[in-house]
Amino acid sequence: LAKIQLPDISVADAVEGFLEAKDRAKMSDRYVTECRLVLKKFQAAFRCNIAGITTSDLAAYIDRLKLGPRSKNNHRQTIVALFSHARRRGYLDRDKKTEAEHLEPAKEPSLKIEFYKPQDAARIMANSEGLGRLAVALGAFAGLRSSEMMRLEWKDIGSKYITINADKAKTSERRLVPILPPLAEILADIKRADGKIFDYSKPTYFSRFLLGTIEAAGIESIDNGLRHSFCTYRLAAVQSAAQVALEAGNSPKTLFKYYRELATEEDAAIWFAPKAATKGKKVVALKAA
Repeated sequence: LAKIQLPDISVADAVEGFLEAKDRAKMSDRYVTECRLVLKKFQAAFRCNIAGITTSDLAAYIDRLKLGPRSKNNHRQTIVALFSHARRRGYLDRDKKTEAEHLEPAKEPSLKIEFYKPQDAARIMANSEGLGRLAVALGAFAGLRSSEMMRLEWKDIGSKYITINADKAKTSERRLVPILPPLAEILADIKRADGKIFDYSKPTYFSRFLLGTIEAAGIESIDNGLRHSFCTYRLAAVQSAAQVALEAGNSPKTLFKYYRELATEEDAAIWFAPKAATKGKKVVALKAA
């Protein structure tokens, strides 16, 4: 059989078609923006037909990026998606893997999980108030990422669940997060309004606000420590990586690999116990903590 002649499609045209397809599919603005940033840089480096790019070319390009292993892998993932889209459109051979799929991922260092102790949470709750206290609680007792908190609106918080819509989630997938006792107690003491809960224009500003709340209680801040704590204690409490993955917006494999058996069920019971002795009064740390 005669070999089918592939069309001459430039990387620029392939990128434009890919991004247009994501817009039509109603992918989140955040996801499309990240793809655009990665692929516009890629497009500038490859002013040629996409079918003429080899795995060696791609490997050399990734190696030249002045980024850490995880960021390089994020670039690789987006490039693989571009090539897969091009194959579906008939720009690349449909009967074999794309050159991007043969690209080896960068080796990422093993993730060391650090998290807060139950007495740390009790101390932070006892020495914080208002939106600062709520931000800590959303991370510690619901596992929300800082980026998700920044996009969160009061209408997203129901009586039993927090709804993280696709356009507000890092994974671009909607999820329901149960409101556990310590978070429910804190929410009950806060007056609700309309619109966004936290009025910060940049992630760095919100991070300073959140970390400042923790450090004001005399607790040394841990990078991503609130979310790490939620995943650690929630997995210890429910013993189900699949359930915690749904609540935290992560993969069961990641939960099982990094958070299993870091804490006991007893630790988890203290962590998720209510953190205030009475409502409407100064918060005091529980004796159990």
